[in-house]
Amino acid sequence: MAYNTEKYIKKCLDSLINQTYKNLQIILIDDGSKDDSGKICDEYAKEDARIEVIHEKNQGPSAARNLGISMAKGKYISFIDTDDYTEPTIIEKLVKSMEKNNSDISICNFFPNGETKLEETFTSEKALTYIMNKNYFRGYLWNKLYKTEIIKDMKFDVNIFISEDLIFNCEYLLKVKKCSYINEKLYHYNINDESLSNSKINEKYLTILDSYNKLKSIYESNKLEYLPYLFIDNFKVCCDIIYKNSLIKDKLNIEKVYKEKRKLFKKIMNLKEIKLKKKIEVCIYGTMPIFIGKLRKIKRKRMIKCYK
Repeated sequence: MAYNTEKYIKKCLDSLINQTYKNLQIILIDDGSKDDSGKICDEYAKEDARIEVIHEKNQGPSAARNLGISMAKGKYISFIDTDDYTEPTIIEKLVKSMEKNNSDISICNFFPNGETKLEETFTSEKALTYIMNKNYFRGYLWNKLYKTEIIKDMKFDVNIFISEDLIFNCEYLLKVKKCSYINEKLYHYNINDESLSNSKINEKYLTILDSYNKLKSIYESNKLEYLPYLFIDNFKVCCDIIYKNSLIKDKLNIEKVYKEKRKLFKKIMNLKEIKLKKKIEVCIYGTMPIFIGKLRKIKRKRMIKCYK
């Protein structure tokens, strides 16, 4: 999907057309870009017959990805954000990993993530725990390769704009059995402060609460072991919203966020499965959300500086 990424898109497209795995169908969905992103896509399509460009009115990443899935003809599907770029071997290595291990999804590490030492193959049940751990491969789409025959029957929720990728991955993992992992950084994630997930709070950003309610339902109904710590993640999201809302002039009505925060705090404090150290961390987050938000902003700036 391309949306207002003219500063980055050429580097992204160059990394795709120069893949060592040549048999590619490159689908570019221009999601109503207001800059020259769509024009650049068209220029590349003229030079490479593997590229197909669709120009749509802005509907968000979920609708764009659903369209891309419906157009896909290959055996496998991968998603790439046009403000990022890849190593030239990413597709080849993900395909080889999937076929060698007879897995249903293959995953790689990425920049600027830390070193992640996991087994080469693991069950989808384990993956559903790993995916929620910020030290592992995370719930992103772009460092993974999926089977088209499985993904064709799935849809992204067009009413959710934040963490829709995490939900999609969890739903995919519930349909499969075996996963494979490459402990090699093959994808370059651009920490772009202009992206929706990193921008100042708006109504779309608030759909992250819907994401976590949906994740809670998935983990509860399937009796997955990460559920207690999902409450902590959701609590921190509430704190982040409170912090981001403090930064804007026309503040949003986030009373439901405060209510959710209070409810989650009580639940976390009463859960025996959650260790004391984590409970103390939650107390600090809950009492000083604005201070914590400022610390995270400083940490983010340092990460961007180190990566670039």
